[in-house]
Amino acid sequence: MAIVQDLRLLVIAATGAEPTLTAIRRVLGNLGTPYDVVQCAPRPADGSTDRLSSRLADGNHAYYQGVILATGAVTYHDGEEWPSALTEAEWRALADFESRFRARRLAWYAYPTADYGFGPVEATTDSESAPVDAWLTDAGRTVFPYVVAERGLRIGGAHTYLARPLSMGTVPLLVDSAGHAVVAIHLLPDGRETLAATFDSNERSLPGLLLGYGFV
Repeated sequence: MAIVQDLRLLVIAATGAEPTLTAIRRVLGNLGTPYDVVQCAPRPADGSTDRLSSRLADGNHAYYQGVILATGAVTYHDGEEWPSALTEAEWRALADFESRFRARRLAWYAYPTADYGFGPVEATTDSESAPVDAWLTDAGRTVFPYVVAERGLRIGGAHTYLARPLSMGTVPLLVDSAGHAVVAIHLLPDGRETLAATFDSNERSLPGLLLGYGFV
């Protein structure tokens, strides 16, 4: 039976108060892209709880062509810690959906981990006081052909994690002068593809909005 895939995006947030969600809504609204938002916090105590599978697909019918995470791990503050709002079962369901339907995952703001194609964090910066200057790679110019940034793109007013890309399966798109990737695509062995940015953004931050059109 043929696979049917709706031309729609699913945005997954923890509380809905994430600053990145305002940027996501603005970019998708400007593009006229159909999307749904699901808020998953608080996380159910039972790790086998799965609230996503029925929302993602029904048999060979995928309800979405891609998934956007407001943050890479969909975390929220529960009063003491920062757990993920998704259960273990939901992370598996999401990965299975992405693999089966070749639905790309976009993490609008992610802590660098191997799952997104990054090595260990080497530095963090509040780019409001110490802005990060970054440049598009050749691959980045393909993804963001509309960005003219020969002198670099300055990321300011946002918390930024700096980490180097993994050598296997990772394609850096935007890098600083030291070789840290702040935007990268990661290809996984099961066919899944992720795109992640390591700097925060909101509906007023120029770098996030400018790159957001290429993200989508």
